[in-house]
Amino acid sequence: MSKHWVSFLVEILVLIVGLLLMDHFFLGGDRLWAIHPHPFLLVVLLASIQYGTNQGLLTALIASMALLLGNLPEQLMTQDIYDYLLEVTYRPILWFGSAVLFGGFRDRQQRENRDLQIRLAHAQKQAEVFSSAYKSLDRERIRLETQLSGQSKTLLTWHQAAKGMERLQHDGNLSQILSIVENVMQAGKCSWFALRNSKLQRDSQKGWEADESYAVAFSPESPLFQEVVGRQRVVCVTSPGDEKILGTEGILAGPLINVESGEVTGMVKIEQLGFTGLNLTSIETFKVLCEWLGTHFGTHTRFENAKSQMIQNPDNQFYSKKYYENISGFIAHLSERVGFESSTIKINTTPGTVLKPETEFRIKEILRDTANEVTRKTDLIFEGDKDRFELLLVLPNTPIDNARVVADKFQKALGESIGHDIQKNHFSLSIEALGTAHEQHRTR
Repeated sequence: MSKHWVSFLVEILVLIVGLLLMDHFFLGGDRLWAIHPHPFLLVVLLASIQYGTNQGLLTALIASMALLLGNLPEQLMTQDIYDYLLEVTYRPILWFGSAVLFGGFRDRQQRENRDLQIRLAHAQKQAEVFSSAYKSLDRERIRLETQLSGQSKTLLTWHQAAKGMERLQHDGNLSQILSIVENVMQAGKCSWFALRNSKLQRDSQKGWEADESYAVAFSPESPLFQEVVGRQRVVCVTSPGDEKILGTEGILAGPLINVESGEVTGMVKIEQLGFTGLNLTSIETFKVLCEWLGTHFGTHTRFENAKSQMIQNPDNQFYSKKYYENISGFIAHLSERVGFESSTIKINTTPGTVLKPETEFRIKEILRDTANEVTRKTDLIFEGDKDRFELLLVLPNTPIDNARVVADKFQKALGESIGHDIQKNHFSLSIEALGTAHEQHRTR
């Protein structure tokens, strides 16, 4: 038996027994027969309205038994059998009718409640289905937005890379390599290593602090050299094996590969990169970028080698240092034979001077423009040691005193272009007679 029925029976029996006890102790003891309407009607109505028809009928049956069992009235002489039966049964009949009438109202309400509960359960199920579908759709939306964002970022990245490579090919300044890596990869710290003398030697870096402990060179015995140069592959910290190879040296490292020849010319290493910037797309971008830069570096190296074999540099029309001894020797002999004086002016950076790559490139342009500005058409300009920005000016038919005038003009123009402090602290200028300078150069 359910708790619902137990509570119903307890309530009904308590009410009926309570009424009977009240009648026994305080009233006539006739089971409330003389009271109209009979109090048991209230119990039947209460059960019918609260629980329904079945409970109301059961309550009417219990009430009828409580009223009639052992309590049937005597038939009067004035009553026939029908009057007596009516006297005995009209109360139970009223109770059963009330149970059917008011219990029906309760049953209809319960049916409506059950129908509403079924509808509510169905609506909740639909809501759960809609919620699940919405969450799935939202996840797909986020995935598509992320994918679209990644594709847009990739297109922007390649656009920036293409612009950087175009600028790099135009000005030939290899110091722009790290600027391209920084802009394309959004790197906080990066460095470029050139392959020289069978070692990876740092050429330049960006974002490094003064107290950085990153290595400046990698020997062939180092694991990073073997992976990047030997196996020609990109090393990424997200791979457990590569994490040991990189150690504390950075996040990404890749070889500069000339795709035309397959030759490795150096390495690009990224020491600091945003967490969201390290993904499969960025790693693939880094691989292609290394190939682009490697191919350009190889082409630039071949072009520089070819230019070194030319008499004149096509970029600035300066004579190659390779021919300085021959041409200056010829002019020295000619000066001695014909009887005129010639001089040389040497301009270079002082030993120990270290400048930023972008500053170096700018100063090269300034030196070229200044030299062309202060020299005459008969003067010859030779490229010297490129690592020290050396320029050699040969001034035919120019005594030492006149050469000093040219040197003063050069110093003044150079100071106005790069600042007199930089010109004074980082550049030296020497003047010699052509014969002496030629002999010194030939004996070195």
